[in-house]
Amino acid sequence: MFGIIANFDCHLISCIIDLDYVYENYINKISQRVLALSFLTERFQYFLLEQEGKGKIIHEYVTRQINRDMQTNYGRLFKTHNLPQTIKFSDIDNQIKFARVAEEPILQLSDFFAYSVLIRSRTHGEKQDRWRSISHRYYNLNHPNVFKRGNCSL
Repeated sequence: MFGIIANFDCHLISCIIDLDYVYENYINKISQRVLALSFLTERFQYFLLEQEGKGKIIHEYVTRQINRDMQTNYGRLFKTHNLPQTIKFSDIDNQIKFARVAEEPILQLSDFFAYSVLIRSRTHGEKQDRWRSISHRYYNLNHPNVFKRGNCSL
């Protein structure tokens, strides 16, 4: 699977969030899923602007209530004073598509990709062979502007 990702014409975006830091330093608490979605969507919008394209967010179906909450909060992500508004989501459909992994092959690839980011973070970089094998597929890897980095870390 990592070989497929490494050789597939794609651009990767990931987000690692230190929840202890976020929840200790911000007054308005935002759920982990919604917070990650906001950072990923922001970078996706920058990518779409560069590509002059339109896009849609596809998220794994969780539960009806969690999906509803995510969709509700999706439009409010950058209205909080705790998140800087760096860009409008003008090229992204305002409805999230929630799908089962079996129905959307891109979600299956995303699970493998997410594993490489997770294991790299949890081991503080000691285990990053999988991540290295696909890191060249990142959108704006380590870009000097943190809002445009495909490898977001907070």
